[in-house]
Amino acid sequence: MNLIRLALRDLRRALRPVLLFALVWAVAQTVILSPFVSWALGYLLRRGGQPAISNQDIAGFLMSPAGVLFLLLTAVTSAALQLGQLSGYQLLAQSAQRRVRLGPIAALRRVMRKLPRLAGLAAAILVRVAVVLVPAAGLLALLYLRLPGGHDINYYLATEPPEWRRTRMLALLILVLAAVVVAYLLLRWMLALPHLVATGGGASVCLRRSWQQTAGRGFRLATPLLLWWATWALASVLFTAVVGAVVGALLDFNAGRLERTAVVLLLLETTALVVGTALNALGLAVSQFVVARTYHAVCGSPETAGDAPEDTLAETPLAWRRCLAGGLVVALLVSMVTTIRQLRLIDTDVTVHITAHRGSSRLAPENSLSAVRQAIADGADFAEIDVQSTRDGQVVLWHDGDLMRTIRDPRAIGDCTLADLQTLDVGSYFGPAFANERMATLEEAIASAGDRIRLNVELKYNRPDPELAARVAEVLRRKNFLHRCVVTSLDSAALQRFRELAGAVPVGLTVGASMGDVTRVPVDFLSVNSRVATPAFFNLARRHGKTLHIWTVNDREAALRFINLGADHLITDEPALLAELRRELRELDEVERLALALRQRLAW
Repeated sequence: MNLIRLALRDLRRALRPVLLFALVWAVAQTVILSPFVSWALGYLLRRGGQPAISNQDIAGFLMSPAGVLFLLLTAVTSAALQLGQLSGYQLLAQSAQRRVRLGPIAALRRVMRKLPRLAGLAAAILVRVAVVLVPAAGLLALLYLRLPGGHDINYYLATEPPEWRRTRMLALLILVLAAVVVAYLLLRWMLALPHLVATGGGASVCLRRSWQQTAGRGFRLATPLLLWWATWALASVLFTAVVGAVVGALLDFNAGRLERTAVVLLLLETTALVVGTALNALGLAVSQFVVARTYHAVCGSPETAGDAPEDTLAETPLAWRRCLAGGLVVALLVSMVTTIRQLRLIDTDVTVHITAHRGSSRLAPENSLSAVRQAIADGADFAEIDVQSTRDGQVVLWHDGDLMRTIRDPRAIGDCTLADLQTLDVGSYFGPAFANERMATLEEAIASAGDRIRLNVELKYNRPDPELAARVAEVLRRKNFLHRCVVTSLDSAALQRFRELAGAVPVGLTVGASMGDVTRVPVDFLSVNSRVATPAFFNLARRHGKTLHIWTVNDREAALRFINLGADHLITDEPALLAELRRELRELDEVERLALALRQRLAW
């Protein structure tokens, strides 16, 4: 606690420079890091002939020479810039201990001069950490590949058989051991950055000196730092709770006053963004002031590295105050512009379509004709179905690569004929009411849908199947259903093949994760995981003319968020619930919907 007290005393002496440095560094980092990462990724992807990659293609890219190069450049650049911020705070902390004034611009200049050495330190740390993490990742991959049976991953996730629980426990043990080793290494290297800042030494020398000086007392030296972060985490939780309570009280006080609610929301979000950024910067700064005090306790008086002492910290030039005030004004203006742009995304139009995920799969067996019929009864606009082909080329409705998850049959779909599959009871696992349900074909699903519901047909590639797109296109054309469906897939190349065969059908890329600007992929819409569907993503998709299908949205609050942002389709396991929400919203007038959207916006 004494080190923390001394660090806070040092921070009081250098509070204005710390805040202004945090502001300047945030701008510098935004100007350097974000454009560099975007340019590097865009350049490497363009060389591969595509604007973005998603889903399973990401792993392939990251294991390619271009992907490895991108990972190395991004990791070293990000780590060097993070160390740059920490070294700025470290410079200010060491100057405060010597009771000499160091301005934020001077600190920034010194950090920029040290950036090559900081990059070297970042690379040295990353290489050493990789020595731990790469074998751990290899062990995790080996565990997965050696799972008994080699069944579809969904079987293991849904049923958690004993072999999966054992594998998961071993994986957790490997992760914990790797995390402990990495934490131990970082603890032993905690004095490397102060050494580099104070002496200007090389990365290897600073790491070696830190390792020697923390030998046998690393945990004791790190205790004040760990205690600070625990205190800071608790304070952050309490601050968030207080802000939430204040926001709720203010909105309740302004209930029924739409204009005042909008103004309160704007002011609250702007203030929260600025204050939150400042508090995060202070939390990081204090941690470095604590490390500087630890370094001073271990090594004695801070070395100056040839930096000439300047005026005392007690003298704060008027120019600094003006710069700090100007920076805060700029930050407030940027925050207000950002908040206003987010508020402009609010959409009070309730034309969202509801898609029943795998049919109405909470009330009937997924991907069955019963699920399609239930989706109709629930008021869904679309039924999403997964299709793949059998050994004899028939297109059937099924999600997994095999039959284990539902009916405990280890056979793969691609190894069976349609006659084999239609002898199986695929409904009894769900409940006795669905006994003797048979696996459906795409033709049967189209007949059940008729003109009562449209279909979202997802092409499933659990195995290489170059003919699947052509087979689906042929069935849709033969059944005259091209105008009543959309087609999606995780595989962008398959969508392009389908588009060549049936250009009248809208196609959408299913996105669980992506690298690059996925809104530039040549498809008609994007079907994205709800975690990806941020306000910024909505804004980007609109600029590129993409409609958005969001999955899987199963509660009213989440549905309301996406409706307010202007989602075109919500894919859900609860179509009846979302259909009821849509009916309720349509009964409100536009002013009531806007007021609801403004209040609900704070929950984002």
